[in-house]
Amino acid sequence: MRVLILGRHAGMMQSVLAELAGAGFEVKGCLTDEEAITAIQNETFQVVAIGGGVGTVSLELIKTECAKKSPPPEILEIYGPDSLLPRLQQLRAN
Repeated sequence: MRVLILGRHAGMMQSVLAELAGAGFEVKGCLTDEEAITAIQNETFQVVAIGGGVGTVSLELIKTECAKKSPPPEILEIYGPDSLLPRLQQLRAN
C-alpha cells in the first residue's frame, strides 16, 4: 500500500516514515503543500495521511487535489504519530 504523509515537523516525519516502512508500507513524506500536491498529481497513493499540524486551508487544498484522482486515495487526518500505523493496518486488512 502506497502512503503519502503530509506533516510539518521534519523530525517526526522521519520517525513515522521509518516506522511505516518497517511495517511494510511504501511511504513518501512531504513537509509542504506544494510537495504534496506535486506527488498527488504525479504518483498513485492509496492513502494520504495529513498530520494535525497541517492547517485547514492546506487540508482543503489536499482534499481537492485527491478528489481529482481516479480512484481517489483514502484521506486520513492524523493527530499524533501513534494513531497512523493502526489505522493503516486496519485499511490494509480490509
